[in-house]
Amino acid sequence: MKKLVYILLLALVAVGCGDETAPKPDHLLKEGEMVDILYDISLLQAIKSFTPNSLSDNNVNPQTYIYKKYKIDSLTFAQNHLYYASNLEEYQKIQKKVVDKLQKNKEALSPKKPSKTKDGKAVSAAPAITPQPVSGEETLEQKQARLDSIRQVMRMRRKVRADKPLNQ
Repeated sequence: MKKLVYILLLALVAVGCGDETAPKPDHLLKEGEMVDILYDISLLQAIKSFTPNSLSDNNVNPQTYIYKKYKIDSLTFAQNHLYYASNLEEYQKIQKKVVDKLQKNKEALSPKKPSKTKDGKAVSAAPAITPQPVSGEETLEQKQARLDSIRQVMRMRRKVRADKPLNQ
């Protein structure tokens, strides 16, 4: 009986170690598109994590948002995600790009310490010159402005709700 268990276990390990990749989807998303989708998903998850009601209060369904923004459906996303995830090196490369993009965003949003002159007065740094987006791509500043406007609308809605009498 023990021999049978060992043989089955060995067979299971041998089958599981195969180098099979998922089939290539009919509508294969480019690597850059997959990075953008996973980046947006990460941002939406962070928003949902830090302000749980913010998305639902603004009638934003994260999945629907992603599908509409990238003009894909759930099947296309699932097939592409499985395809890229089945190739570990490729998927790690994509994940690294997502993390790098998140880190750049974090650094851009972090307050910078103003430099000081000899007399102790603060001197603000000159604004950075950013290259113009290529092929309709949104710049980091544009994304930040869009995110800031969403936050402002959310704050205004909360204030309106807080100012409403309870008996209405």
